[in-house]
Amino acid sequence: MRILREEVMQRVPFDAASTQRAFNLCMTDVSEFTLVPALVRRLASMAPHSELRLQSLTVGELPAAMAAGNIDLAVGFFPELQDSLFQQQLFETGFTCIARRGNPFADGGLTLERFCTAPQVAMKVRSHQGIVQRDLRAAGIERRVKVTVQHFHSLSAILSQTDMLAVVPEDVAPHLARSFDAQIHELPYPSSRFEVRQYWHELYHRDLANRWMRGQVRELFQREGRRPHP
Repeated sequence: MRILREEVMQRVPFDAASTQRAFNLCMTDVSEFTLVPALVRRLASMAPHSELRLQSLTVGELPAAMAAGNIDLAVGFFPELQDSLFQQQLFETGFTCIARRGNPFADGGLTLERFCTAPQVAMKVRSHQGIVQRDLRAAGIERRVKVTVQHFHSLSAILSQTDMLAVVPEDVAPHLARSFDAQIHELPYPSSRFEVRQYWHELYHRDLANRWMRGQVRELFQREGRRPHP
């Protein structure tokens, strides 16, 4: 039955301009915040009758959802999925620090002493915060996290009205900076980098619509020098 389903999907013609397909994507909060607007613009131009549905699943739920055909693509930093699905690296990124302009803990330059002294707000993103905490432990640094939030809008609101700092992924910082008068600072300690990828199940590997969507994601977000991973 599964083989028959795959053969049928391969034979179904796909025309982006006329398709009414609903594309189901699972994204991390970071990827949804930074990548979705550009993808929405691309779909509005090239596949105006399609629908984009974003879902939030745990990394434990994701493989089964993809095997069942409920998720077309997963996009983001999902290190636990590295060996279980088809994947393609889009770009590599790291972390930086953001604060409001005039923040006394960062104005004139962010030193290690200022970083350790300043109150900080953190995002509740387990995978990213795990990297940050690992880097801090390796450097023998402790920071003063006073607030933990779940949404980027809350993060930018707090940063714009307080003297707090935040450690965020490099690709998030410019988006946050558009919402308030912010300054982006290099972290005063060695910081790890991580890969953002798109993942798909073998069930949809040859599906023409899925291949088209993967191509759009690749064209929009794969940065120079980052090659596909089989």
